[in-house]
Amino acid sequence: MNQSLVRIGLLITTCFLIWSCDTAIESTSSVDQNAAIQSMNNKSPNTNTLALCQNAGDTGMTAVYVNESVKGKSIDFSNHNCDLAIYFDENAPKNAVVRNTTVIQETGNSGTGMGLWNEGAKVMVSRSTFTTNFAGQYVPIRFDAGASGMISKNEISGTHRTGILLRGAGTDIQVKGNTISGSGAKTSGWAENGIQVDQGATADITDNEINGHWWDGESNWASTGLILWGSNAQATNNTFNNNEFGIYLFGEGNKVTGNQTTSNIESQSSFNFKAYGVLVGGTENHLAGNNLSSKEGTGAAGIYIYPGTSYSKVTGNRIKGFAEPVNDSGNDSMIRGTPASVSSSDI
Repeated sequence: MNQSLVRIGLLITTCFLIWSCDTAIESTSSVDQNAAIQSMNNKSPNTNTLALCQNAGDTGMTAVYVNESVKGKSIDFSNHNCDLAIYFDENAPKNAVVRNTTVIQETGNSGTGMGLWNEGAKVMVSRSTFTTNFAGQYVPIRFDAGASGMISKNEISGTHRTGILLRGAGTDIQVKGNTISGSGAKTSGWAENGIQVDQGATADITDNEINGHWWDGESNWASTGLILWGSNAQATNNTFNNNEFGIYLFGEGNKVTGNQTTSNIESQSSFNFKAYGVLVGGTENHLAGNNLSSKEGTGAAGIYIYPGTSYSKVTGNRIKGFAEPVNDSGNDSMIRGTPASVSSSDI
């Protein structure tokens, strides 16, 4: 477990989270770690179908659609010169929607960018598709600055820094029934995350399927299916397949119940990375009724309670296949109805 402790500590002390240090972007590779949000206007668009760009509020960026509902559209970054596909802020219409829309970012460019950015509006994003093949830190959906609404029944696939980013005090979002697929065992570029909640945001994350977020490169980083670094959020009945960390839980008073994590990836990296079902940090977080499994020999711990964590409640979870079902390095944890060990015959 010493290697794991070093690794997890490294993630935390180097601002593992995307854009977690104000607006700076943190690297998970040898790419410049001081890159700020940049315009993508240096690409070579298809000028035959070039879309008109509008100013995206006071961000200094541009978008194809600004503060208007978008229904049944197809927005391809190869057909416009804008930084974003869709942007909302406090001037958006009441109950704005994005529905049955496709956003394609397959230019292969490097840099930073977003598909949809909601900065403080109430917006529903549903039944839409976000596909990506992008060398940089692309975020298909971002809600922050006190945004509200729902993100439901969307499909997000391809390369991304994080599939859905929820950020900032006052941001409160329901995320339900989405499918988010990463690149699988990734060896270069950026480590990927499925859903990320941080910097005071909260969310109700339910019935999502999150797959294929695994860092397998020659640097000591990691990918996660879900990062909850906030307070009073809930993650319920989600399915996580082949994510390096199924759930990475910090903050206070979060509830993680009825989820399922599975992993069968065999690391090809010299670091020999292993899967974790749930990593628990923070204080007074509750894990109950989760099913956590790993192919034998590929999982480190079903539940890992991080040093300094306090008053975690771990009740009624089923854990199979990991080298350690539970590693409790925290303080005053309550662990009940969760196995201390599981034999291979139970798998």
